[in-house]
Formats: sequence, C-alpha cells, structure tokens
Amino acid sequence: MSFVIGCDIGKRADHTAIVVVERVKTVAPEAEPVDTWRSPYRVPTPETRFIVRELGRLPLGTSHDIGARAIAEVVHNVNCYDPDTTPRLFVDATGIGEPVLDAMEKYLPSAVTARRVWWTSGEKIRADGGRLMVGKAWLVSRLQALVDTQCVEVPSTPQAQQLLEELMSFEIRVTDHGSVVASARAGAHDDLVMALALCVLEDDSPGIHYGGPVLYPTDDWEDLHRMPPGQW
Repeated sequence: MSFVIGCDIGKRADHTAIVVVERVKTVAPEAEPVDTWRSPYRVPTPETRFIVRELGRLPLGTSHDIGARAIAEVVHNVNCYDPDTTPRLFVDATGIGEPVLDAMEKYLPSAVTARRVWWTSGEKIRADGGRLMVGKAWLVSRLQALVDTQCVEVPSTPQAQQLLEELMSFEIRVTDHGSVVASARAGAHDDLVMALALCVLEDDSPGIHYGGPVLYPTDDWEDLHRMPPGQW
C-alpha cells in the first residue's frame, strides 16, 4: 500500500487539479478454495488497484506561489497520514508547470521528490535524467482501460462523476500529418483527468508471491500433439 499524488498545473484559463490515490497491491488468494478464484485457470489477477482518496481544483486566478504551497500542503498531509511510506509526487511540467515546480520544491517534505512530467505526442514513457517524457494519448488510454477493468475506484461525489464523464469523452485522434492529438472535448476541462492519469503512471508491483507450489490445469496443446496424426 502506498500513496501517489498527481498534479496538473493550470494555465490562466484552467484550474490546477490535485488527485491523491492509494495504490493497493493484489494479494494472492492462497487461503481460498481454487473454485472461488476469478480466473478458471487458477491465475489470480495481478493488477494493482488505484483508489482515489481525494481530488479537487484550486480556484482560477490562484497565484503560482499560493498554488505551490497548496500542493505542498497536500503532500505534507499525506506524508503525516502514512509516515512509514514516502508518497510519490508527479507534476505536469509542460508549459507553466516548471516555474511552479521550482517554487514548490522549497515547501516539500525533505523525503519527497517531485517527478517532472512533460507531455509528448508519440512515445509512451522515456526517462531523461529526472524528467519523464510521456505520451499523453497513451497515458489517457491506459487510464481509460484501468477504469473499464475496475482497477480504478473513485468516490461517489459529483466532482468524481464529472471526472469520469470527461475521461470517457476524451478525444484521441490522428491528424492528417500522422500526429496523435489527445485533448478534452470542446468546452470541457481535462485537469482532473490528467492529474489522475499521473497517479497511475507507474505500476511497480512485484507481482504475486506464492507460498507453495501452484497446480495448473492439463496442457491441452501438449495432449493434442500426443495424439496420432489424423486424429486431431
């Protein structure tokens, strides 16, 4: 269990959005009868679950310094709630984000390092020193898939429901020149969507650990090739 904080820095006409997610790793159901497992092949689902604990926007017109301190306050609160685990912080540094990050770092807890993320139009993830270059279309598609497979849980609040509606209507298209463009529909915001997408950027779960041997069903492919030719 650990906490991840995603921040999408707003421009003049956009809000700054902050989302706090609790990342819970799957536990192998070793104590349960195998006929209660979700998979008929006795393979437990290894996906990490992302539970949204807090989400919100700063008011339009919030100064960069006040916004930096507000984000740092959220990080401090999460760090105090779970002092045994250092929270992960990912911040959109594209455009105006970098100077806000410069101001924020002096307020952050000493153990927390903000990972700076720049949106790109093509690649998935590329690390460049302390920077992360992330394909915006790929990351939003990943978030949509996690929501569809119920690996992301959101609270039953109007703002959370608005987030899901904006996510489902998010447009990903290819231009005539072959570039991939990802953006919210006309007139809609995508700040909460992108802040949540930053929270699911990493999934470093080591996978399922078994305390004993695992029995798999008969290999149909091997049985098939034991049969004489002509009887397949």
